[in-house]
Amino acid sequence: MPRISIPKVVGFKKEAETIIKQLIYGSKEREVVLIIGMGGLGKTTLAKKVYEEKNVANHFDKRAWCIVSQEYDCKNLLNKIYNDVCGDKTEIDNVAEELRKSLMGRRYLIVLDDIWSEEAWEELNRVFPSCDNGSRIVLTSRQESVVSDAKHICRLPFFTIDESLKLLHVKLFKGKGCPEGLENVGRKISKKCGGLPLTIGLIAGVLEKVEKCEQMWHEFLLTLNSHVAFGDGIQSNDAIELSYKYLSDHLKPCLLYCIPKG
Repeated sequence: MPRISIPKVVGFKKEAETIIKQLIYGSKEREVVLIIGMGGLGKTTLAKKVYEEKNVANHFDKRAWCIVSQEYDCKNLLNKIYNDVCGDKTEIDNVAEELRKSLMGRRYLIVLDDIWSEEAWEELNRVFPSCDNGSRIVLTSRQESVVSDAKHICRLPFFTIDESLKLLHVKLFKGKGCPEGLENVGRKISKKCGGLPLTIGLIAGVLEKVEKCEQMWHEFLLTLNSHVAFGDGIQSNDAIELSYKYLSDHLKPCLLYCIPKG
């Protein structure tokens, strides 16, 4: 068995290796792999990590990536998949039939990212042929109930403190190393993020606006500790609120355009 190389992404090394082996060395049947976890835990990151791995890309004849989301248009999604598979940018009326024809006899990998309901999966699933050639479909979802025929299920864990700190360093210092004196306070800040990669990323975005010195980071940590909503761990909405607080005054009105009407 050839060595599997994993792209340099913080966390999920064990999970990525397991899924890659399932994609490449599984049975000849068309198999479904389900990645589940709460929002912000890194499902899409793990799916991309696997999808872009060189051995995976070389193993499949055709690949396609599609974001489903809670509200979706099946025809538009199938057109997106068809474009990825065929390298064609046109929209066709009978896309389901044409997509099925283009996948027939080919070993394909389809990623359906952020799928919310069993109905959405059933509607999309009927298009993908079972050719007994090792084709695979990867789904990411917050709910295990969206699919009943998953051959493999990957339940994402929360980040450890070490992984949280590493991600914080990657976001802030781009692999150049943490400045002296910030390691300990950075670890305390990372611990406050509760092992959720989304929250770590949001906090890193705020820390980019804070002077990189021990005193300023300690003051930032005190801000986290004094925020009543944080409790033992920062929630993503709290981190967004904090991001707004540290946003430049001339940029704050821009967020008004992001507020949905109604």
